[in-house]
Amino acid sequence: MNIRLKPHQKIHIQSSADIYQILQPIFRRYSKLDRDREHLWMMTLDCSQTVRKLELLGLGTQRTVLIDPMEVYHRALLRRAASIVVIL
Repeated sequence: MNIRLKPHQKIHIQSSADIYQILQPIFRRYSKLDRDREHLWMMTLDCSQTVRKLELLGLGTQRTVLIDPMEVYHRALLRRAASIVVIL
């Protein structure tokens, strides 16, 4: 699942508070059925640490989400990300 960010959400990341500011409205939209499952998100950033894309890589069970680390790196390379933030 890819999330389209609005222009005001494509901000320069300086701290974890900036990441929280972007993710909070997205997490509020989740249905209650999916809230008890583990999610693995990846945020790709450009050279100036500005958010380029946010996508859900995995949806697991109550305790785990399984994903091959190579899949995370592969997607980051495809997106030409300068850096990534992985959110669990």
